[in-house]
Amino acid sequence: MLAACFPVLSDGSSLIDDSTGLSRMRVHDAFIVRYDAEKDKSLSLPEHSDTSSMSFTLALNEKGADFEGGGTWFQALAERGAGRVVDADVGKAVAFAGPLRHAGFPVTSGTRVILVLFLYVDGFSYGQPLADFALGRGCDEVEAAAQGVSPDAAGAKPSGDAPGGFVVYNQTVELVEMLEREVESVIGGE
Repeated sequence: MLAACFPVLSDGSSLIDDSTGLSRMRVHDAFIVRYDAEKDKSLSLPEHSDTSSMSFTLALNEKGADFEGGGTWFQALAERGAGRVVDADVGKAVAFAGPLRHAGFPVTSGTRVILVLFLYVDGFSYGQPLADFALGRGCDEVEAAAQGVSPDAAGAKPSGDAPGGFVVYNQTVELVEMLEREVESVIGGE
């Protein structure tokens, strides 16, 4: 499925090894994420890019029955600069290029549970394609696009990020900040 969705990667290669006909795709990390609006207020996940070639989320429970809100917000699917939330029904998946800027959109009630897979490709060069993309668009332009839409009256951005908002786990925030510093250093070093 992923080879059909992503026939050519940013480095010009394919997900299928030409010499063996086998997939070059490997699972780097797999984990369950629980967004809980009532118990621990783990409502959302802040805007970030994954450290994967591709990311994959699989809905494990039913919107409307188990939770309200939620979904994955993507900056690249901007409508008037606001991005867009993509949601999958229980048992269905959303697959996307890991470097795409996205966020876990806040749940408003109940508990949303998803399986997340971070996938990598054997022999794929990770840091340079992302740095080339940022340089090609200009870092200031990328940041301006992320900041281009005014927060609402409560201070929430289109991604659902809000001042004082709760996130799924603090380590994710720390990891995102570290990775963004690393990308800035790669771009700044050229």
